[in-house]
Order: sequence, then structure tokens, then C-alpha cells
Amino acid sequence: MKRAFKAVLFMHAPELVFILGDVLDQGTNTYSDSDFKDYFDRFKDVFPSDPDSYKLKIIAGNHDIGFHYDIDYYKDHRFRQAFFGDSRTTCGRIYSQRGIHFVLLNSMAFQGDNCELCSEALRDLDEISKSFNCLRADVLESSLDCRLPTDLPNSTEKIKYRYDIGSDILKPGTYSRPIVLQHFPLYRPNDVNCTLSEDSMPSPLKETANRPRWECLSEEATQTIVQKLRPRLVVSGHTHFGCRTDHFLNIESFETITEYSVASFSTRNLENPNFLMDGEGEKRSYRPSFEPDACKPITGIGPALPRELFKNSDHHLEQLHMEERKREEIEEFAVIGPMAPGSELKDELRHLKSSVSNTIPSLTFSWLMETSITCAMAN
Repeated sequence: MKRAFKAVLFMHAPELVFILGDVLDQGTNTYSDSDFKDYFDRFKDVFPSDPDSYKLKIIAGNHDIGFHYDIDYYKDHRFRQAFFGDSRTTCGRIYSQRGIHFVLLNSMAFQGDNCELCSEALRDLDEISKSFNCLRADVLESSLDCRLPTDLPNSTEKIKYRYDIGSDILKPGTYSRPIVLQHFPLYRPNDVNCTLSEDSMPSPLKETANRPRWECLSEEATQTIVQKLRPRLVVSGHTHFGCRTDHFLNIESFETITEYSVASFSTRNLENPNFLMDGEGEKRSYRPSFEPDACKPITGIGPALPRELFKNSDHHLEQLHMEERKREEIEEFAVIGPMAPGSELKDELRHLKSSVSNTIPSLTFSWLMETSITCAMAN
């Protein structure tokens, strides 16, 4: 995963990377601070942060802090301190970049049993909803309810931890429907209605019923999130398989929102590791970035690389590769292997230098995935 992550960053130069949870795997069983530090250091080694090149945002998963019944205050806030920069960060966070607003939620905090964590999550949801109302309304910045978090008096200092590090300034008149990012999918009875794709759950398993609060959020939590935030897109992980589905926002008007459950980035969970990429441009096309058989690792850290890097019979891709070879400014990059027969790398993984980067597809705006840190250490 370390090599794959490095390769994709180099190729696509994303500005913003979201990891949708389960970054520690054994986080729920890690009670020793020294063991937790080892896990955290391994994570940073595999998925290094480089604020000058891209911003890395983390969402908590059940393998990080536990399912609802297994979460305790210490593990939860230790994770917040390490991955969010402060133990006082909230269950729901806003991150805004270039006028696109993201809401990052802790799925395990929407159990609905009025526990302290769940109560915090609902308060956060209410406050985030109010924040978006401020953006939608033409209000004065001096209005207390709509002032920037850093301008708020100490009595309301807690609110500033609801905004993620590096978020753009939120100003009235800059409203757009947010993108919700969370570990658990919204409620769906099973995967039967997921749009068929190459990273979908195998057909024999699609009719298996999802258990609310285990495989997905409950119907009640789903409606609460959808109605309060009115997102234009929801992105989730957890299931290890890809799924594109629609949810009703307003049954009477048949208004829907789209959800993408992103397939796993780890070869332990999926034969064809995957991520979701959204490129810049007025017309956005959300799609899985890898195809099955594009990479099938025999052993070791499974690479997750685009199909055009591998030998295949596609004439267009072969032509593209030949044109790249003719260029003088080609930079070699690390070889990743071993690979299954038929999926060998084309000599080396290569990529054009920035001086000719205009031949590469448009830059990635956001890159989303689910992973598990232990897979990087499998060998």
C-alpha cells in the first residue's frame, strides 16, 4: 500500500485525500499508548502527510475506536488527538476548500441510544446545519451565530473544534450542498440495488441483509443526517465492496442523493484494491479508478495501479504508452511487484515530468478510499 499510495500521488497529484476509516485495524484492542504510537507511526510511514502538496483527512472507523458498544472515552479521544490534531475535535467536522464543503462524521456515534457520544454527534449535526444556514442566508459576519470559529469568544470556543484544520473561511453567500464523508454507509437493506460495477459485492452475497448499526447506519440515523445536511453526495466505506446507490431526500418530489461506498484499498479485503477519484472540471464523473485484473498481486503489498500501466491489448493505451516512450522527459518511478501472469508492469512504472504534464488527464480534486494499516505490514 505504501508503494501504491506513493505511485498514485505522483501520477494524479491530488489536492485533497480522504481516508474513510479503519486505518489502524487493531486500534480497538490497543490499550498501551506505546503500541498505539507504533500503529500511528506505521500509518504515517505508509500514508505520509505533505501539506505543501496535498491535504490528508482521516475519518474514524470501527477498527480504529471500536463499534459503538466497544468505544470508551480514552480510546476515542486518543484517536482524535493523534489523527485530528486535538482531542477536543468533534464527532462532526466541517472542511471547506475552494467553495466545496465537506462534512466528516463519526458513524459509530449515531447509535441513537442517547449516550454521551451520540448526544455529542447530534449536537454537532445541529450546529453544522446552522452553519450551513448561515452560508445560505445573507447575514452579517458580525452576527454571533455566523461568526468565524476563530473569532468566537472563549465561552463558545468549543465550536472552533468543529472545523477541520486548514478549512477555508466560511462566509455568508458561499453556500453549496455539502459532501458527507463517513465510514458506515447510509441505511440500505442489502446490496441488491447497488449499480453493477467491477468492484461490487459478488452476486451471491448481494441479498444478504445488512444489520443496521453494524453494516450500515440505522434508518433513523440516515434520515437525521440526510434531512439536516441535505448533502449532494455521500461517500462511505466499511463494506470493502463498491456500491453506487440513491437515497430519497424528498419522496414527494422524488428528489434523491447519490451515495458511493468505496471499495477497499487493501488486497487483504479485495482482490482488486480500489479508490474513488473526482477530477477537476465543470462536469464531474465519479467512478472507481481501478479495474479488476488490472493488478492481481501474488503476494506482498498489493499494488493498486491504473490499467494503462500494465500490458494489455487495448490499442489506444498501447499507442499512449509508445508516445510517452518517444518523449525525452520521462522519469522512472519505483517498480511494484510481484504481479500475476498477464499483469506485468511495462518495464518500469513511468510518468511524465511536470514540464509535459499537460498531456496527463486533469488533476484530481479529491481522492477517497478505505484501507487497513495492518495489510501494509502483512509481509
